[in-house]
Amino acid sequence: MGSRLRLDFDTLTFPNGALDRVQWVCRMLHWTVDAVSIAQTRRGWHVEVVTRQRIAPVALVAAQAMCGSDYKREVFNLQRARRLRYVDPWWREPSRWNVLYHRHYKASRGEL
Repeated sequence: MGSRLRLDFDTLTFPNGALDRVQWVCRMLHWTVDAVSIAQTRRGWHVEVVTRQRIAPVALVAAQAMCGSDYKREVFNLQRARRLRYVDPWWREPSRWNVLYHRHYKASRGEL
């Protein structure tokens, strides 16, 4: 079973050259791409790239950042990826630490 690069682009139009960058990064790292899906969101685009290879979490986050994914998202992903060995196995599932949010909730200071 391979890995999934999850990319978040916060632009109204699809980023020019984004798929070329993904292709180049994967080629340079010798990763085989099995599938790509692109979904438009309210504020941008989500791209999921399925690779044949299993990729270490920190390398996955680095590749997502190199492919142009939202830098703030990738900083939080990196923090979670670096701590995976210390957390309950439930949290180690990539869908739990490498998240693409479909909806955001904002709360005022007193609501948290």
